[in-house]
Amino acid sequence: MSSTGPLSELESLQLQVAELTRTLAERDQVRQDGPEQANLLRAIVEGTSADIGTDFFRSLVKHLAQALNVRCAFVGEWRQNSPDSVRMIAVWSGTDFAEPFEYALRHTPCATVAGQRLCLYESGVQRLFPEDHLLAEMNVDSYCGMPLFDRSGQPLGLLVVMDSRPMTCGPLIKDLLQVFATRAAAELQRQRAEMTLQEQERRLRFTQLSLNHAADAVLWADDATKFFYANEAACRSLGYTNEELLTLSIPDIAPHHDPVQFHKRLDQAKQGTAVMYESVHRRKDGTEFPIEVSVIYLEQDGRGYTCGIVRDITGRKQLEQERLQALHDLQNIVETVPDFMFTLDLQGNMVKWNRQVEEVTGYSSKELLNMSALAFVPPEAAASTAAAIQQAFTEGYAQLEGSLLTKDHRLIPYHWTGALLKNLQGEPIGITGIGRDVTEKKRAEDALQKERQHLVEAQALAHLGSWDWDIDSGDVQGSDEQFRIFGHEPGAFAGTFDMFLVSLHPDEQDHVLAAINDALLGTRPTKVLSGPTGRLI
Repeated sequence: MSSTGPLSELESLQLQVAELTRTLAERDQVRQDGPEQANLLRAIVEGTSADIGTDFFRSLVKHLAQALNVRCAFVGEWRQNSPDSVRMIAVWSGTDFAEPFEYALRHTPCATVAGQRLCLYESGVQRLFPEDHLLAEMNVDSYCGMPLFDRSGQPLGLLVVMDSRPMTCGPLIKDLLQVFATRAAAELQRQRAEMTLQEQERRLRFTQLSLNHAADAVLWADDATKFFYANEAACRSLGYTNEELLTLSIPDIAPHHDPVQFHKRLDQAKQGTAVMYESVHRRKDGTEFPIEVSVIYLEQDGRGYTCGIVRDITGRKQLEQERLQALHDLQNIVETVPDFMFTLDLQGNMVKWNRQVEEVTGYSSKELLNMSALAFVPPEAAASTAAAIQQAFTEGYAQLEGSLLTKDHRLIPYHWTGALLKNLQGEPIGITGIGRDVTEKKRAEDALQKERQHLVEAQALAHLGSWDWDIDSGDVQGSDEQFRIFGHEPGAFAGTFDMFLVSLHPDEQDHVLAAINDALLGTRPTKVLSGPTGRLI
């Protein structure tokens, strides 16, 4: 045996004696603590048994602090939307309840408890958490906290007791906190469930109010197509009371109800596809009106339910009919107008036209579609026509005097006008234009030009001049021979009535003015003029 053998045996014996002594002491303590623990439990339970909600938490922290003879106790709620803080539900400060508040978990003993495990600091907690200023303000020396969890193990909050003295009965405090943590967690879950239910009921009331005041009818039917819900708009539109409507089914109000088509639409709704269609509903008095229906399908507890959101589209149908009639009337007008009416797209190609276009050009509708506007003018006019089209796009309007080239290569004098065409968003989509046959106008202009030429030649032969006086502007226009009579080149200057008076012989001015006055009154005057040499004419 080594020299250290007896010493080791002695130390081992001493350890065994110490362990036995501790075990016996713990047994004695349990016998002593048993009645005390039972009394504490009874006091806390009796103090909180009649309370629920906030009252329960207030009673719990008060009786827990008093039963354990500690200064402070509180229940805090942890929320997922604010994971870095705890909101106090109930706080007992030693003499009264403190106002609930919210505090950050960082650098606090609660951070080691919330969502984790029970923590007991029998003394010196301020030294362990020097940045927790609340501990210093409350002069806290000892701390014990128990986390609260829901049934699924998710954190709910924590139950805490604190004292300004060391905690000498730590095991007892831990046991009691564990017992009442379960009750506190259950009450916190019940309170949250109650708040959720209240919120659901509040939303349900708002939903019901919104449905009842909605402009569209809302109808719910079961798998047998029998109604079990109808809002006020549905009752108004159909003329039934709510009680009457709930005795009916879909075929009772849908005269054109087709079960096969109905179930096809229902299958689409079951697959999550948006279903919307137009139909007809029949009122209680037998009158019918057009509707638009949106269908929603819902399954719950193994049963299927169909919701129809129904809109009366009588007004829309009337507007559509009026619009169609207006378009029909406009089309009739366009077709009867003798002018060449057309629409070009952004590339300058034909997309719409009236019947006159086909009759005048000789092209069929198939040939006209997407034909370039430049195909309707002779080659020498292509550049000016393209410039006019571009002007309509850039400036909004253009006009052009030219000719129309037909399919059989005839040229017809035409006057073209075009304006920029826009959609409802104000974006350019093309040009709308009109072409007018000016053949007769051209003939009249040519005839007038010939007559004017004959007049000029006749005046030259007779050595007679003529002049026109615009009374409003005072301008006087003279013929070429008139200028020659006065010794000037034709068109040498723009005449005025005052210049005309100067050209008169002084002795004849009064006579000529009187003659002009008679002419204005309808009498033919005699004019006496003097040329540059003073000769009377």
